[in-house]
Amino acid sequence: MDTGDIKLLLLENEYSILKMPEYAFLGGIEGELVSVTKARGELSLVCPAERAPSGHLERSDGWKALRIDGRLDFALTGVIAGISGALSEEKIPVFVISTFLTDYLLVREDDVFRAVDVLSRRGYSVSVGSS
Repeated sequence: MDTGDIKLLLLENEYSILKMPEYAFLGGIEGELVSVTKARGELSLVCPAERAPSGHLERSDGWKALRIDGRLDFALTGVIAGISGALSEEKIPVFVISTFLTDYLLVREDDVFRAVDVLSRRGYSVSVGSS
């Protein structure tokens, strides 16, 4: 897949990444992107910063989300590697979330304009959307 075929949408909200108590109740959190991941001994939550619940164990604020626009086929390879590799070369850290339909890359708010510039120069189409 050519980078020009991949369209990214920069969501408008600021996001928080939280480590929650393992059995926290997280009902009622809404937004364009809300991700709950439970793995061995941890519960992670990504949500709009203004909707982040209290009771977290750790919290990281100031993230912006880039969504790969459109549905990604499970047979595709290298999409995230290409994007994250381009950002890695410029020392821009990412936090990646995959859903059934697509992928999201979160970058620090301080790095978002640089990230958009890097990706645009690499041939990715980046636009601003609403969340």
